[in-house]
Amino acid sequence: IVAVVKTQLPHQNTCWQRFTATGPIAFLPLADGSCSIVWSADQERAAELLNLDGQAFADELAKAFEYRLGDIQVLSKRAAFPLKHLHANEYVRPGLALLGDAAHVIHPLAGQGVNLGLLDAATLLEELGGGKALSSLAPLRRYERRRRHANQLTASGMTALHHLFKSDSSMLKQWRNRGMSLAGDVAPLRRQLALRAAGLEGDVPSLR
Repeated sequence: IVAVVKTQLPHQNTCWQRFTATGPIAFLPLADGSCSIVWSADQERAAELLNLDGQAFADELAKAFEYRLGDIQVLSKRAAFPLKHLHANEYVRPGLALLGDAAHVIHPLAGQGVNLGLLDAATLLEELGGGKALSSLAPLRRYERRRRHANQLTASGMTALHHLFKSDSSMLKQWRNRGMSLAGDVAPLRRQLALRAAGLEGDVPSLR
């Protein structure tokens, strides 16, 4: 479920996220002080939330987010989109290249979709540099080889994280919490994860 909301407390130009039993909730800061929210939930919970009136939905959202940003006011209509993991069998044909969401759709829990799309675009431009025509298949195939495996790894990782945070297993929850604490407390590991998430590790195109 997506919508634009106003929070009682300032968002501090910070992306906020909380994991719940039915899916993560993300608050994405906007320049005017409002937030764009993405609330991922299973089908039954999503239908329930969409059937609420605006105030009831705002109250449920604030409660689910543990009032970290205070009370909430919904500023826009709500919209819902099914979450699917999709990956094109081929990225390229002569004169055609798929990139971004046209090539791969992943779970939004870590906001990696936009990063993958930007890396696709930068890699494609790099391979087509020097005036190569889009009709030339060789640079397109190089683009496909460079990006397809990386995109698949990220998509699989996001799917695994989604299932990990949805799991009711006490053992998995314990290991998950230990892993999150370790990632937050160990500075070199935290930096490495941040670089990987930002697309600055591995086969990085020249970003001009």
